[in-house]
Amino acid sequence: MRGRFVFAGVVLAGTLVSTGANSQVDALSTKPILLTLSLPCRLDVRRVPHLVPVVTLDSSAERCTAMAVSPVNRRLAVSNANGDVVLRRVPDLAATAHGRLAGETDRMMFSADGRYLIGLSTRQAMLVVADVESLAQTRTLQLHDRDRIPLMVRAFLLHRKRQSVLLSFENSTEIWEIFYAPDATPVFEGLVHDFRMQEAVAEATELPVRRIRLDRHGGQMFLPGDLSELHFWSPTSRSVLNLDVRRITAGTSRQLDSPAEACAVLPLGRVQLALIPCPGEHDDLLAFVNPTTGEVEQLRQPVVNRRPAKVATDDVGNYRVAVMPGQYGQLVLYDRMSIGRLGEASVSGLLDAWLYP
Repeated sequence: MRGRFVFAGVVLAGTLVSTGANSQVDALSTKPILLTLSLPCRLDVRRVPHLVPVVTLDSSAERCTAMAVSPVNRRLAVSNANGDVVLRRVPDLAATAHGRLAGETDRMMFSADGRYLIGLSTRQAMLVVADVESLAQTRTLQLHDRDRIPLMVRAFLLHRKRQSVLLSFENSTEIWEIFYAPDATPVFEGLVHDFRMQEAVAEATELPVRRIRLDRHGGQMFLPGDLSELHFWSPTSRSVLNLDVRRITAGTSRQLDSPAEACAVLPLGRVQLALIPCPGEHDDLLAFVNPTTGEVEQLRQPVVNRRPAKVATDDVGNYRVAVMPGQYGQLVLYDRMSIGRLGEASVSGLLDAWLYP
């Protein structure tokens, strides 16, 4: 991917040569920033809380499809429609590696230790794990059920402590846990005690898959911290799947106070959840919920008649950004404790946004 750099409103071709611009970039290395990706392929590094662009990389000749931010080493990955992936440093956006993943990669994430880049191609029903340093593919997995029917991914989560990826599907009630670590232990089919008695059949050790069969979809799923628990949330119930024993171990049927049905759930640190509303009468409301009690602590209206698609948060959960992508994209920044908005920005063709670190 080639492009042009813009620092503080000045277009710079090639290398980074502006002393004033570099000093601004260096200052961002220790402060929260917002990274945005917009069509056709523009990256912006924005200063928090005012959301003013400080660094811009515009590769208008390409069409970008996904972005992921490393949790440990200040790098991001951007993929385009041709399957190319570029790693870039944060915050100066200098390219550090080039490679290819699975066709048109539409979702990506880094592993918890920053060693692997995990890409998902929904169209090809394929999951790819690549080494971050070289972007060489180390593992590839086709997402098919036992009848070889391609599975449509509904949710795509990373469990840091277990070094695994959790998938739920639109056309299956199974939950898949895919272990990507190089030393991943074999996964066994059968009851929990079977493998201890060496009576079960082990799957291949390359990207071993544990298929957890549920009676029905439990709602939107999320991971609270590093526990071996997968939580399901709906407006009328909550349930907990223990990943070690592969059974539902807890559940409630409490009705929530939120006026809008949640179509996505995002943990904000360890203190709150953000409920992304489904399209409907109250789809411009954003609810912040206590995960322990299920009570709605705050209701926000980011932009009138604009449904948020995502809430970006930093590592400690002090900031969160309501992301409304589209041709006339909008960003709204909040502080966890305050009521008012800290900053707003309009972004043409907005695709995605990340608060960093």
